Amino acid sequence: MLRTVLAALMLSAISTSANAEWVLRSPEASDDNGSVFVQNAQGHRLDIGCGNGGTIDISLTPDTRPADLKFVDDGAVVYFEVDGGQPLQMPATCGDHGCYQDFMLGGEPWPVSQMRAITSALRSGSSVDVLLGGKIMSRFDLSGSSAALGEFAARTQCDGL
Repeated sequence: MLRTVLAALMLSAISTSANAEWVLRSPEASDDNGSVFVQNAQGHRLDIGCGNGGTIDISLTPDTRPADLKFVDDGAVVYFEVDGGQPLQMPATCGDHGCYQDFMLGGEPWPVSQMRAITSALRSGSSVDVLLGGKIMSRFDLSGSSAALGEFAARTQCDGL
């Protein structure tokens, strides 16, 4: 009996974490374009919105930075590794509330082509690891991401989607 209950709980935990739902968030104000987001079983949220500058705006919340990494300031480079492929970099500002996309990478504006590379990989992959300092901060299921990102792109004229 105990084995049956444990097996059912394990199966439930596996299936719960495997099928994340991507949500299309509606605009909440006149200057808000909405966003698309997914939340994993650990409560981490990957959100892709459209900033006031007309380009994508990616965030990872809450603060999931590895505790053993040393930080000189808030600037960081976050990597998105889709299905174990080549990691794609995103400049970020990380703090107590999470990591938020920045617009400068190595003193230069972050190219829209790199933004598109990330969103394209998120659309076509099955899972993504978000890394900082070579360590996984979070992992997300990408099932449904293509439809959600496609619908968001159709609703906005956001560059980088």
